[in-house]
Amino acid sequence: MPSSPKKPPNIVLILPDQLRADFLPLYGCQGLKTPHLDSIARGATVFENAYSPYPICVPARAALLSGLHPLRSGVLSNNHWLRPDRAEMGFKTWPEHLRDHGYHTAAIGKMHFHPFEASEGFEERIIAEDKRWPKVRDDFAEYLARRNLEKFDARQHPNYRKKKGAIHFPYKVELTPDRYVGEAAAKWIREQPSERPFALMVGLPSPHCPYDPVPEYLESIEPEGLPPLIPDPDRTDRGPKTFYDDFLANTRSAWHDLDYSDFPVKQRKAIRLHYAGLIRQVDEEVGRIVSALQQRGLWENTLFTFSSDHGDHVGDRGLVGKGDFFEESIRVPLVVKYPHQVSPRRLQTPAILQEITGTFFDTAKISQPEHWDFPPLPIEDSDDSRSTPIFGILDRMAMIRRGAWKFIQYSRYGYGELYNLETDPRETTNRIEDPEVQTIALELQALLSREIHRQAVSGHEDKILTRGTPLSEDANFTRKGWRMRYPQRL
Repeated sequence: MPSSPKKPPNIVLILPDQLRADFLPLYGCQGLKTPHLDSIARGATVFENAYSPYPICVPARAALLSGLHPLRSGVLSNNHWLRPDRAEMGFKTWPEHLRDHGYHTAAIGKMHFHPFEASEGFEERIIAEDKRWPKVRDDFAEYLARRNLEKFDARQHPNYRKKKGAIHFPYKVELTPDRYVGEAAAKWIREQPSERPFALMVGLPSPHCPYDPVPEYLESIEPEGLPPLIPDPDRTDRGPKTFYDDFLANTRSAWHDLDYSDFPVKQRKAIRLHYAGLIRQVDEEVGRIVSALQQRGLWENTLFTFSSDHGDHVGDRGLVGKGDFFEESIRVPLVVKYPHQVSPRRLQTPAILQEITGTFFDTAKISQPEHWDFPPLPIEDSDDSRSTPIFGILDRMAMIRRGAWKFIQYSRYGYGELYNLETDPRETTNRIEDPEVQTIALELQALLSREIHRQAVSGHEDKILTRGTPLSEDANFTRKGWRMRYPQRL
């Protein structure tokens, strides 16, 4: 990478919600245009195989924020969040570390913190939360209220259920949550004083469902150029209950209020068209933010990162959303423009979303905290790094990928799947019972078990009784009345 300048670089992270990689022209999609992202990539590093190994909103974002694997933090689903006593445990979030080293930190848009207005180490926040949280009174809600409007609740749209969530946003484009976030971020950049470096995280609410673009963003999209649909799997040999059963049941809950058990191909294609329309607006807001950096003369000395918290099935396998370990759920875009980088690069080495924060510390010349689980992103391809296992876990399942092979263990349901991503990139042939690859299956199962055990044990370091003198030699412990301090610092 180019040598760092004397002045600390600014840091900008743009994280759209639920954006899978293969719907971008950067990754081969021919059905839509994203001119701003394409322009950035011409002077940046594009990671071909970037993954979100905890592919649900909150686990992905909590790991990114805290530097802890989910088994250490305990955040394994959208119903979990970081411990309120984390300061006593001895860990800070990445914005807190950067702030301690002179950075001005801000978060604009959707963050998915709990409570939603929590700072989590950011000095400033401008909040536009999940599109499916219409009752949350965030800054975007107040912005609309000043215009005598309320947040759009997609479930109230007359065609919401008929169209399986593929609808049009009812307000003009200036009133979309993505435009609000894009303009707020650009304004914030333009108003920053030049004396202090800043770290800005921008959370664009799209292309997360509901799939509700403004009609103008559907223009010029070529449906036949979008990724082809992946067919439904054979669900007849899975036993009494499967992951797919729970997945479809979840979409019928009040949060989605949609029934995808009857999901014709025509409706799947309509959803994909609307998803692509939302991506077009994401690209436009990215361009707005980059333009603000360029106008201020800050672009060259900025570490700029574009990625996403996870992907979306968008009709593949008869599913929508995320929450599993198929490629469309975990493979995300990752574009990094290092300070003063001018030449484009494409890396094949697998990378994971949370390594972004290791790169923040590395680029800013800040020592990485001891408890941080994620190193900086790889900077070059190598045979060794390509075979490094990628581990993922959620509350119902776990995954490990090594080289071409991916093994998924559906712990709650009692079965597993094995795919070769080189010969079967769409993951349609489960080879878990193929006698020719049983050695590979057993090796991956063993690696996965060891990694789960390692992380589970490390997740209880806060309960260690002593880190030095044996308790039997501790004068305080040998007397009645000794009390364990809890939690211990990591």
